[in-house]
Amino acid sequence: MLKPIIKSLLIAMLVVSPVFADEELSVFNQQGGVNYPEPNREESFFATAAPMASSTQGYIGMNIGPGLTPIKPEITKDGISVIDANNKKKNAINYGAGIYGGVGTNFNHFYIGSEMSLALNILNKNIIPANNTIKMSIKQPIVVGLDIIPGYLTQARDMLFYGRLGVGSSLFNLGLTDTSNNVDNTTSKINFGIRAGFGVEFFMTDSFSLRTEYVYVKYRDISDACSSNPDGSGKPYTYKLSGPGVHQVNFGLAMRF
Repeated sequence: MLKPIIKSLLIAMLVVSPVFADEELSVFNQQGGVNYPEPNREESFFATAAPMASSTQGYIGMNIGPGLTPIKPEITKDGISVIDANNKKKNAINYGAGIYGGVGTNFNHFYIGSEMSLALNILNKNIIPANNTIKMSIKQPIVVGLDIIPGYLTQARDMLFYGRLGVGSSLFNLGLTDTSNNVDNTTSKINFGIRAGFGVEFFMTDSFSLRTEYVYVKYRDISDACSSNPDGSGKPYTYKLSGPGVHQVNFGLAMRF
């Protein structure tokens, strides 16, 4: 009786064992013929992101900010300077607000773009020499800029560090009055200059970004002349604004598309 039972068990083992031999966890698979599933390696959680594809975006925004303009006026009356040493240089604080817009693209995180801006500027400074009846007024109501903007866009695509280089133009209103000789002369001139600056822009979403920047503009000299009589006779006056340089800080919000 025992013999037939043992014989039946041996036959069953010979039949069943080939069926389970190819199972991944089978004790019979000892030759490495089955590919065991590999656990996720730790470095897979810290894989480097693929380089960003090149993309072009346009944008339009609004900015506001304070500025500082060192002013060097020159006034002569009948060939004699009426600006004393204490009035040779003045610092005027101004405030500006405007709009800007442009387009830019990135190549493997190197950014290049162009931008145009228009701002209303509140600069109103009066120069009054000591012990004198003469006054020179300076206003700069409008500022326009056109810049090339190179920069670096971080890999996370949430921060842009950029510089700017371009040209600017501005409307300057100069006035000269002398109450002792009934002189009241004003002139309005468009002046051009070189712009340079740097800034950082933070992309809150795909559509909106915030920026802060510093811009310096160096303009050419502005000058005019007049006389104490309408017919051009009398004492001659000349007044000049020597190469005004404007330091501006801007804070902006832009919509991208």
